[in-house]
Amino acid sequence: MTNKILLFGGTFNPIHNGHLIIAREVAEEMGFDRIVLIPSARPPTKRNVQDAQTRLIMIQSVVYQDPLFEWSVCEIEREEKSYTIDSVKYFKEKYNNEVFWLIGEDNLLDLPKWHKIDELMELCTFVVACPKKPSDVTYMGYKNVKFVEVTPIPIRSTMIREKIKNNKSIKYLVPRSVECIIKSQKLYK
Repeated sequence: MTNKILLFGGTFNPIHNGHLIIAREVAEEMGFDRIVLIPSARPPTKRNVQDAQTRLIMIQSVVYQDPLFEWSVCEIEREEKSYTIDSVKYFKEKYNNEVFWLIGEDNLLDLPKWHKIDELMELCTFVVACPKKPSDVTYMGYKNVKFVEVTPIPIRSTMIREKIKNNKSIKYLVPRSVECIIKSQKLYK
């Protein structure tokens, strides 16, 4: 068995079917054996985020249903502020192989602002999921960016939270297990 893994970090507030569909499409297109979901501990740029343990429970409920996925608590367990570069170094050391990090096209413009981006680009390859794959490009001088065309999925966590706040259904937007957790714990009200 190879260790070709795709790392997918994010707030996952909550994790939804868009995340899962896109990650699976990228894995199938690029031949990844598994996808590691990495919930951020305390996202510095986001407000009104459920605590990390609750978001992790929702992620775990999804992983139990699909063997392609697994989770990591590497960012949650880190005492100090956690950056993508810390997680990439952790997985590089753990598996001693090439590291791939999945981002959405919407994250691409912010990439130059990421912590230690030059070093990060040396350590991993960014896989950008986008609805329309651009022709071969070198992104801002970086060669370690690969674009993968995926089905456009217009589901966003903000949209789900808004629906919950307005007492509207989130059925089919999130996995059933996540919907049950949200309802039973009265999250995002």
